[in-house]
Amino acid sequence: MAHVEKFATGLRIVSAYSGAVAPISFMRASAGDHFLLTSSTPGVTPSSEGICRWHVDSGELALAYPESGVLPLQHAFMNLADGRGVLAAATDEGILRWDGYSGAKLPDSPGLTNGTKWGVAAALLPNGRAVLAGAGPDSEVGLCDAWTGEELKQLAGGHRSTVKSVLFVELPGDSMLIFSGDDHGVVQRWDAISGQMIGGPLCDLGGIVNLLTSYRCANGQAIVVCGTLDGDLRCFDAATGEAIGRPISVTCDEYMLSLAVLEISGALRVFASTTEEVVTQWDIQTGSMAADPQSGYTVAATILTDGTPIIATGESNGDIIIRRLPMG
Repeated sequence: MAHVEKFATGLRIVSAYSGAVAPISFMRASAGDHFLLTSSTPGVTPSSEGICRWHVDSGELALAYPESGVLPLQHAFMNLADGRGVLAAATDEGILRWDGYSGAKLPDSPGLTNGTKWGVAAALLPNGRAVLAGAGPDSEVGLCDAWTGEELKQLAGGHRSTVKSVLFVELPGDSMLIFSGDDHGVVQRWDAISGQMIGGPLCDLGGIVNLLTSYRCANGQAIVVCGTLDGDLRCFDAATGEAIGRPISVTCDEYMLSLAVLEISGALRVFASTTEEVVTQWDIQTGSMAADPQSGYTVAATILTDGTPIIATGESNGDIIIRRLPMG
């Protein structure tokens, strides 16, 4: 049975799962409260424990999503304009969906549950449509209606191999891009409304691009961080495609599992976790390590409404740790 242990700068949810916690991400409810979304992937065996939503301030379980005991590779949460929410999970069965607030399972859609999806992203487009993007083995990115599952379009021609990661990025001026990465190291940019590819590849990292994450800086700049399975990181201005800072190489004997970005006292920091259960923090501009390593199998980060930066780590023993970071 899970229980909470509090300490000076945060809390630990003990025995949240019986296996390693992955993936892990923050979500913001329509009322403004922050929650933590977690799953468990003990080895390669599908977990029967499912996707859970936790209160960030207390560590209490808010909701356990039914019929979510699958092997989740990534999940995404979005708020719809009418107050509803959608939780989507990329799994070896395809993209599965739930009502984000009631937890009710949404009907499967043939276009979503047609094989393994390696990544999923969710966004409310500038035209008001709620959309999911799925990354799969067919070298294309599929778009569908988030609530109904209706297929909308396929983004084709940008990749020649399996698409491993996908990301929506909102830009200043009411526009939105989609980023996609494949298992040959290519990252592409697309217009989220038209589906047209923007220029040539953003980068070619030469490895499996399994991680894409973004961050909106205090000055309004949107950045994208691309990461490969073997630990190479690159940061770009989402709007212009220009490189930011220096390349980063995260040391890992096996795989890099998750990324998160925060701006702390004006400095951009990227957090990376590896299968060695180590979380490292890097300065994006200098490419150097910015703090001592800490334990963690997976990592997520966000800024609370009061401006407090926090990170959450999922542990290999099934615990979850939420920490407040210094603001100065």
